[in-house]
Amino acid sequence: MKLILILIVLFSFSLANAREMFMVDTISTTLLRVDLTTFVANNDFVQIGYWANDVVLHEDYLYVVNSANGTVQVINSTNGQSREIELEDGSSPSRILVHGGFAYVTGLITGKLYKIDLSNTSNIEYIEVGTSPGGLLIVDDKIFVALTGFLSYDEETNISDFEPGIVAVIDLNDFSFIKNVDVSINPQELLADSHGNIHVLCTGNYNDIPTEIVIFCSEDFEPIETITFESSFTTIQLGISGMVYLGGGFGMSFEDDEMVFASGLGSYNPETFEILHDGIDLLVAGGQKLLYDEKYIYVLLSGDYREINGTLIVLNHDFEILEEVELGLGALAMALKGGTTSVADVVRPNTLEILSYPNPFISHVQFEVKGNRSDVRLEIFNVRGQRVYETTGNNPSWNGIDRNGRVAPAGVYFARISDSNENMAVRRIMRIK
Repeated sequence: MKLILILIVLFSFSLANAREMFMVDTISTTLLRVDLTTFVANNDFVQIGYWANDVVLHEDYLYVVNSANGTVQVINSTNGQSREIELEDGSSPSRILVHGGFAYVTGLITGKLYKIDLSNTSNIEYIEVGTSPGGLLIVDDKIFVALTGFLSYDEETNISDFEPGIVAVIDLNDFSFIKNVDVSINPQELLADSHGNIHVLCTGNYNDIPTEIVIFCSEDFEPIETITFESSFTTIQLGISGMVYLGGGFGMSFEDDEMVFASGLGSYNPETFEILHDGIDLLVAGGQKLLYDEKYIYVLLSGDYREINGTLIVLNHDFEILEEVELGLGALAMALKGGTTSVADVVRPNTLEILSYPNPFISHVQFEVKGNRSDVRLEIFNVRGQRVYETTGNNPSWNGIDRNGRVAPAGVYFARISDSNENMAVRRIMRIK
């Protein structure tokens, strides 16, 4: 009897700590579940609605946005039981965030942001935000809405027409409009860095206007920087190294003024705004969607929705491919269960500040952490985002020796300091001969 109880406890613990990836398949209208221990995919975990665009996980429930049905489907991530929340006809819900007991959903056709009370799902408010709203981000008491401004697509010229790009800022306290922030063409996704600055991924027109990252302050909305790439990207993530990674499920780049297609990951440093990989110098192939946790980086390749199945690429943080999991034809968005992921709707204020000296350095660099913290972790990354050294302690240092005991080559590195409260700061350092 005691053995049975022990087994039950162990089984319950394993379920509570299960690492799983959930993905929507728009073609088969199913929710896929991938066991991240065995990397075995269950391609029909539960039936979902038509043309699912997005999925998020919140407190063991999955929220799937079904665009053609005009519904948000709420699914128990353990047993697959589901129910639907209906939005107004023709809303074409696109993206979703769940925060503070409410679900926030963009209506692509209606140009509205919907606020659903999850304790009483018939209580739905909305605010009109603008043309073709897409990605969402919550920072403190504000929600930022990317207005893609999509108008039309010309099949003969293969060119899409867009209004000027805008990010609408909404006050969460009274669900009221604050202001519009002008950005570049076709803003799709947003993230906030450790300083609370907003990074807006503006994809361009998929033809002759490439991707730009527009960065502005989340407090006064003043512009900080614009980074221009030579490729087209569709998703953005702040990686565990402190670098920003961009994914291109399909993309384009230019060589001698002629367009060539590329599909891969780009990256840049959010502290210096330096482009590390521009999409031509591909970091890793693919990237319709990106996620990461403390163990892996997950890259979703969506295929072509007709004949080529999607693939989930699993890499370590040195960008070495560990697993490739075949998915269905229409895998489009994903949510991670059982790990600390980079998808966050609220940014903690960054209270860490670090100094490094000497910088550049020859054989030894010392870091001073303001506030004299004793629980910090130091990680050193090279320009590819690979972790080469790590240690813990107050005011740590690095002697230029990597974790394999080899002398690190001269060049640029990035020092990331983090604490137990998830505060983080990144500093660029240079090792010289």
